[in-house]
Amino acid sequence: MDSIVHFENDRFVGRTNFSPSLLRSAITAAVSRVDGVAAIRSDHGFRFRNMWGRMRRGVAIKPVGYGTIAIEVCILARPGYTVADLSYRVQEAIHSIMHKDITSKKVRRVDVRICGIERAAAPQQLSIKESA
Repeated sequence: MDSIVHFENDRFVGRTNFSPSLLRSAITAAVSRVDGVAAIRSDHGFRFRNMWGRMRRGVAIKPVGYGTIAIEVCILARPGYTVADLSYRVQEAIHSIMHKDITSKKVRRVDVRICGIERAAAPQQLSIKESA
């Protein structure tokens, strides 16, 4: 359980507790709105068992110091987008959602892992109608 402590005129007025899954859900929502991201998914080929713990639904959050976190996201990209541009836009989306006071923690690092590229839909077969 994470929390935000509220002060008013240097006097403690309360605390808001929230589940860590709330932060993961906010990151997932922000990344899924980025143009060029087809899906957020778990990377089955590369696991972060020792360093990151469990990667849930394509988002891993790791504390890396007092009040700082590192975020890793695994995405499925749409064809036609450059990797550098897509990664930059995903990082910007995560940083902007974190600056909207979701948590008091600072983001030290955002790593984007592109797990694959969305396959284009199978071409449709044209049916030729014979005229009578």
